[in-house]
Amino acid sequence: LTVVLCQAHREGRVGDVTDHHSAHNGKRDPGLDHRVASPAPGNGPFPAFSWDTVPIFWHAANQTGPLSESALDFIARFPLATIEKFQAQQAAPPNTGAEAKIVAAAKQIKARNSSIKVLFYLNSIMDWDMYDLHTYCEHNSKQMWLYDDDGVPVRLRNQTVFNVTSAEVRQIWINTVLEADKSGYIDGAFVDRGNVPSRFPNYPIPDQKFADWNHGHDLQMVEIQKQLGPDKIVISNNADYDDVNARMFEKFFNDDFDGNAAYADLLALMHEATYPHLAEAHGEPCSEAVFNATLAAFLVGAGEYAYYACTSGWSVTTGWLDWHAEYSKPLGAP
Repeated sequence: LTVVLCQAHREGRVGDVTDHHSAHNGKRDPGLDHRVASPAPGNGPFPAFSWDTVPIFWHAANQTGPLSESALDFIARFPLATIEKFQAQQAAPPNTGAEAKIVAAAKQIKARNSSIKVLFYLNSIMDWDMYDLHTYCEHNSKQMWLYDDDGVPVRLRNQTVFNVTSAEVRQIWINTVLEADKSGYIDGAFVDRGNVPSRFPNYPIPDQKFADWNHGHDLQMVEIQKQLGPDKIVISNNADYDDVNARMFEKFFNDDFDGNAAYADLLALMHEATYPHLAEAHGEPCSEAVFNATLAAFLVGAGEYAYYACTSGWSVTTGWLDWHAEYSKPLGAP
């Protein structure tokens, strides 16, 4: 499969696809290969890009403390990096201060290679408890959290959920990224949970209340891009938005969280990786079979400003410090 699909990439046959599929929360309509010529690699807010080898990205955290010198040497090879929420979680002060710890890691990376685009991780739905934002939410819980009709705070994966129906709550959430951006080391945001759940199981929430919350989430995604501005990258995880300039496929071509089948993922990538949009395709878990299939599919669907990775998690111990031999092999433009 890898050989066949890579050959199709080299021969420029990715446009032979004739089907059309859309399953992206109604935000953008992925379809046929709409790619147009893009500006020079690295133009504007986007990272450097080249077809010389497989274009790749980095996204992880070192939970025990600052990034090591060897890790920084490794990360310096990537044009695009996201610092995950768990960065230095176990370091003092433990399980808090994620905002400052992410910025500190970004500063480390920029000192090693200033051209790398470094993104700040923030979840759009879940109030992860390692952030100072969570401490604020605890002290202002009635305002900040979503409650069901029984007065119980809604939780997802045991984390409280932001009340994004409220414009004030959305702005407080966005301010978290805007403050990090003031450091000068952040080039945008990786916004997790771009896709919303169909409902929150076990929580009685009326249909209209959930619809209002869902609409607030849509506004939140668009507002963060607008307030950061066109010179910053905002990656929406697992969902497309017309007014957001990037998207990740978290489990690309392998039962992805967006609910799309593998073939639909490929079609969506072909649409998303079109300037002025950026796409990340992540293979997970990174077995040999998953690596071969996802890399091959990526090479069929990738346009300029599409980047690939294959790991089994989001810490430095789950594959983000492993270099696949395929990453060094010559590729060439489709």
